[in-house]
Amino acid sequence: MESRMILKVKHRTNKRTRIPVKATRAFTSCGVKVVTDKNCFSQSTAKEVSSKYKVDKFDLRDQEWTEKMSLCPVYRPSEMEFEDPVIYLQNIAPEASKYGICKIIPPINASVPADVVLMKELRNFKFETVLQPLRLAKWDVNDKVSFYRRGRKYTYREFERIANKSARRFPCSSFIPPEYMEKVFWQELAHGKKGTVEYGVNVDGSAFSCDPNDQLGKSKWNLKILPRLPKSILRLIERDIPGVTHPMLYIGMLFGMFAWHVEDHYLYSINYHHSGAPKTWYGVPGFNCGEAVNFASGDWFPMGELARQRYALLNKIPILPYEELLCNEAMLLFKYSMLKDYGDDTFKDSVSQRSVKVSFVRLIQLHKQVLERLEVSSTYPHAQRTLVCSLCKRDCYLAYNLCEWCYSDPICLFHEINSLHCSCGNKHTIFLREDLSAMEDAAQKFEQEEEILLELQKETNFGDDMQLQ
Repeated sequence: MESRMILKVKHRTNKRTRIPVKATRAFTSCGVKVVTDKNCFSQSTAKEVSSKYKVDKFDLRDQEWTEKMSLCPVYRPSEMEFEDPVIYLQNIAPEASKYGICKIIPPINASVPADVVLMKELRNFKFETVLQPLRLAKWDVNDKVSFYRRGRKYTYREFERIANKSARRFPCSSFIPPEYMEKVFWQELAHGKKGTVEYGVNVDGSAFSCDPNDQLGKSKWNLKILPRLPKSILRLIERDIPGVTHPMLYIGMLFGMFAWHVEDHYLYSINYHHSGAPKTWYGVPGFNCGEAVNFASGDWFPMGELARQRYALLNKIPILPYEELLCNEAMLLFKYSMLKDYGDDTFKDSVSQRSVKVSFVRLIQLHKQVLERLEVSSTYPHAQRTLVCSLCKRDCYLAYNLCEWCYSDPICLFHEINSLHCSCGNKHTIFLREDLSAMEDAAQKFEQEEEILLELQKETNFGDDMQLQ
């Protein structure tokens, strides 16, 4: 059976999408909906199987909407195209972004299967599941919903046995089309009362093999490697962030589900379907084992800014230091652009370069505007890393307000601070990065480029959502 990657490249989209995924190894891209590959049964044959095993007891007439969802694109790269993940993803992004999700079938296979990795290479590997009710959850008086509770700990093989046992209500489920099982799932969710399923979600670890002879494991598509590739923005993050810069496993059973969500900071996401039954994104799997991690190329920065604004509105602490990442990437780009001849092709991608430059110029311009609006008479230099605003939790790298006496409770520049005093009774003082002038020079240089200037002129309304609070 050929191996499959279902790759998920995430963009904001209103289009709901379905994608076929093979039962074995697949990379998936996070986002909307994914369905497993259609098997060899025709519609009439599938009905005969369903009738024989009495799974047609559900009234599926109200599930016709599932048939109206379009399939997402499927890509089959050559070994040469497969060499550089970030470049390949950028090449397919114009089409894939219209769907919010896509599937990639790799030209190479993993020679060491996931169960061998999780039982032999990772000795004593166990994971804890969550117990999910197989019914629509009810909202409480505080507009909160309890989706699951803690389950038990299993080895990979133990959970596989339980998952296969739970699927025996459909004795021939491996031959029933995923489209039919999808309808059964939604019918069960709408009318179920007592059923539960277990799902191993956000399990720390990876099922990519360390065997040097494993072709997929030693490739750049290994999810332990991909976030730190030279063209990935996340390489600039020094610490490991589980699920973002370091992969996590998702080990599920029939009708296990993962709630609809957006990725942290609107990052791109990639999921590899290691093994097991077909999987449907938003989820109508049988037993299966997937692995996911985030990554970002330069064209992510506009989405990252939108996420940053939303996090501030929700008063949510950021996981990534957006300003710091953007400034560091832009200054590296500026440094290399000053060289007449440089061999590193990390910064030669025009799409990523344009996104980095435009986002950076906007950021510098925005801070200039805010400083002028605040009528700042004096500032202090700083060389610290990112701080978090104590009021809105926005990440602050270029500038922030801070009490010069006790250095507590930093505040970003997007608040009216004239009337704000520190808890110690003293006023706040604005601190600016000591290398801000160098960044302003770089931004001015970028702004002189014709395509950057045109892009900035097209979006003259940028910053309207960043008024003082």
